[in-house]
Amino acid sequence: MLETGISYCIALRGDKDLMKYGPNQYDVPSYHRSGGGFVLGLDRNVRISAESLQTGKVLELVPTKKRQQLEGRAMLAYPNATRLIVGSQQQPTDATQTDEEILLDDDDEMEEDTNWITSGVDYRNIHTQQKGAQQQDVDQSEGHDELDEEIRKKTVDFNQYLAQNPTDIDSWLAFVDFQDQASSKLNIGGPNRSKTTKASLTEVKLSIFEKAFKHNPDDERLWLSYLRCGAEVWGSVEVLTHWDKALATCTSTVSLWAEYINLRQTDFASYNFEDCCRVFEDCLVSLHRLSRPLQLMSHREEDDNHELTRVESVMVYILLRYCIFVKQSGYKEKAFSMIQAIFEFNFYQPMLFQYQPSITITQMVSEFAKFWDSEVPRFGEEGAQGWQDYHARVENQQQVSPMQPKRQIIFKGKLQVDEIQEWLDQEKYQESLHLMARRMDDEEDIAIDEDPYRAVLSDDVVRSLFNVTTEAAKSSLVYSLFVFLGLPFAPYGVSTNTHFCTDTFTHSDLELNDFWPTKEKTAKLLTYVDKVPMENVQENDRNPFGLPLSYPADVEELFARKSKWFSCFPSPKIVNDQEQKFTRNAFQNLTTLHKNNDHLLICYLAFEASYGFKRGRALAKSLLKDQSDNLILWNAYALMENGYDHPKEARKVCKLAIATGLQLPETSAYRRYLPVLYSTFARMELEHGRPNEALKILISMGSTDIYDESGPSPTPLQIVQARSRMTSYRDSLQDLFLGTYEANVVVHSIVCEALLTYLLDGLAKATSVFEDTIAYIQQHQGERSYIGEKMWMCQAELVYRHATGKSEGYQPSQLRTIASQALDLFPNNTLLLGLFIWNEARTWIHRRVHDTLTTNLTKNPNLILHLVNIQVQLHRQPYDHQLIKTLFEEAVEDPRTRSSILLWRLYIQNEIRQGHFGAAKQVTYRALRCCPWSKELYMLAIQYLSQEMSNDELIELTNLMMEKDIRTHIFIEQGHLFKTDEKEDSDEMSVSSAD
Repeated sequence: MLETGISYCIALRGDKDLMKYGPNQYDVPSYHRSGGGFVLGLDRNVRISAESLQTGKVLELVPTKKRQQLEGRAMLAYPNATRLIVGSQQQPTDATQTDEEILLDDDDEMEEDTNWITSGVDYRNIHTQQKGAQQQDVDQSEGHDELDEEIRKKTVDFNQYLAQNPTDIDSWLAFVDFQDQASSKLNIGGPNRSKTTKASLTEVKLSIFEKAFKHNPDDERLWLSYLRCGAEVWGSVEVLTHWDKALATCTSTVSLWAEYINLRQTDFASYNFEDCCRVFEDCLVSLHRLSRPLQLMSHREEDDNHELTRVESVMVYILLRYCIFVKQSGYKEKAFSMIQAIFEFNFYQPMLFQYQPSITITQMVSEFAKFWDSEVPRFGEEGAQGWQDYHARVENQQQVSPMQPKRQIIFKGKLQVDEIQEWLDQEKYQESLHLMARRMDDEEDIAIDEDPYRAVLSDDVVRSLFNVTTEAAKSSLVYSLFVFLGLPFAPYGVSTNTHFCTDTFTHSDLELNDFWPTKEKTAKLLTYVDKVPMENVQENDRNPFGLPLSYPADVEELFARKSKWFSCFPSPKIVNDQEQKFTRNAFQNLTTLHKNNDHLLICYLAFEASYGFKRGRALAKSLLKDQSDNLILWNAYALMENGYDHPKEARKVCKLAIATGLQLPETSAYRRYLPVLYSTFARMELEHGRPNEALKILISMGSTDIYDESGPSPTPLQIVQARSRMTSYRDSLQDLFLGTYEANVVVHSIVCEALLTYLLDGLAKATSVFEDTIAYIQQHQGERSYIGEKMWMCQAELVYRHATGKSEGYQPSQLRTIASQALDLFPNNTLLLGLFIWNEARTWIHRRVHDTLTTNLTKNPNLILHLVNIQVQLHRQPYDHQLIKTLFEEAVEDPRTRSSILLWRLYIQNEIRQGHFGAAKQVTYRALRCCPWSKELYMLAIQYLSQEMSNDELIELTNLMMEKDIRTHIFIEQGHLFKTDEKEDSDEMSVSSAD
């Protein structure tokens, strides 16, 4: 406090924007030589030539080009630019002023030179236009007048047309978009426009929307565009008010509900766990109300079936989002209980409810609540018999046995924690120990009164229940369970172009074992000479299989050999013991319900095999004991043995399976799967470097001759006959579009033909087999389908096997051409991306990879592409730390991936790896603003950054956890939990002030 009474403070932090050069604080300024080649002291019509600068020996002075020529080129480069002609103005002179006098005005300010054209931007503000500056008097060219007239004419045309056609939604939306185009042409909507200018433009758009609503009050496209537009100028409360109005008008609009869920889950200011749960539940209730009349129809038209399938599939997706959201907020018991409830409600429903459509959903939920509160074993628990069995026992007045009480007392007495890291360890332990909801009679360390969320009652799950009746929705529900558990299983026939593979909210558990580069033990003394790398700078050259999993996972990938092909299970996905038990029980329940679902059986086998070949072998033999003629299971068994490097066992299984298949009658459904076995057997031998045996296997396909390893080489006649048989399989190409597992038989038949052609005629002829099939698929508009993607993958695999084998004559352009064409159609397929990156790394030309990823990110940015883009740059040794930071910034600033917990976690870990703990703390606060529901991010901050935080910052962080209803098992007592010594030079930081 000064003597004058004025308060002041000394800011020690400095100006954080001091070195900021653009809208993004991580932008790096570009430098160039001041003067542009002119020489101080010489005339402006001469300059140093660029050629002499490059040689560095003699500087040559050359005359400059005429200014008119330079202006002409500039006008050609910017044909739509508005040319401004500065008007001349005579400065008033004062007769009394002499050369020796300097006059100052009353304000002690220099008079601005009216002939100076400013950029219109205040040097103190890089975002907004200069305010208060005197505008220059300019005469606009005729082109600008014509532009004004063009905009005025289009506006009149829009108004006249919409007055006559007020229900044309596309025209209303086009009129709104035209406002941006018009402002851009008039230089109103440039990047430096002020907030006031943006707000004015938005108000114009909103007025157009309001006129449109008078004639189209319940159109969902108008509402979505209106709400997105208004969010730019409305406050949080006003945004929610308009959303409530929209949902009241369009109660059952799927797209509106999905957008509203995203808003409520990610908006930091308005986020609250209970409110967000209510939004999910209201959405499910509204969608179920929309689907129920269609479900009760006795005879539905095709359009009704399509609409019902769509609505039910959306309900399944919303439920999946809901369960993952609850799980990520720390309420794992409730999340697993919701999964159990929806499976019991749909797959174990009493027969009475299935055959009496007059029973309302309210009555069904009421009966289900009795089942739930009885605490009998539920779906995924040992001894579970299902709601149907419970209902039958109650109706028949039979005894119902609840689960046996569990006793989990590990710590005697009350848990005591004195430090924040000690609390973190105990919280993680309790979280791993208690996954499933407890029963009331269970005994645990923490009493039910201290942690009431351990028990999940019927009231906690009934509002998320709904009926699914279509087969597509039931299949989606089953595979949603695997997504919830973090398993890499997808419904058969799902392409990577679908939302299932790119959704930001459901892909937070992607396994990224190879994301970070391995740290070199010793520093390299020499890396580059004259910008030429002296070593292989692409680590991906050694292993193309480490990208995030985003490809159709077929049996070859589920049981692949480690480091030999893309594997869905490089390591077990689930490490928690309770979660493993739940998953195994769930698989047993589902395979009992769906005995004929071969793909589900293969997924079960792949899951067990990931924990060791003994488990997998025991399950395979158990399944084949009941289904000895199931060639699909035999094929998976053979691949599993090969995946564990047991080639002899794998050959025995293949021979036995083929012999079994040949003995099946022609009418058997499984006999048609013989081509799958031949394809697997031949590829297996090629993989182990036995091309002659692979040829004999393919020659025996379709003939009466059985493959004999000790037999002679095939004769020319046998080869001709085999070619003829292979060609006949092309008559079944129409089966490619069946959308069932039978289409896979045709795919493997094509693979067998290509392999035979490869072994006899070489790679070029073999790839032509795939090209002919892909051309056939394109003729039937299926180039972006699952089957088209599968054909591209098989073709790329053959070329990769050729390149990595002992064959000669491989050219990188072969795989490059295939991968490039395939990635144009399937940009999110990381199998194709991995092979493309591996191929380009062998040539040391990395620009193609960069261009491909940049192009695809521009077209359709998503989580997978951002992760791959960052990982590629990380594995270029030595990598550019600033570039990695920029790529992370682009990813987390992308509206489609801004709310990805995975991306934020990796970004924080990147800063910690570099030792930038202050930057990591800043990124953490930003992450919490974008993902306020994520318990993982709070725990990450406490684990790695607590030593960098002051007590006040730790208290603020834990208070925020309680404010956002993040669930913790152990209460955080702030009085004695934190560090005793306050950090002296800690930065004053808070989530509310984070960028």
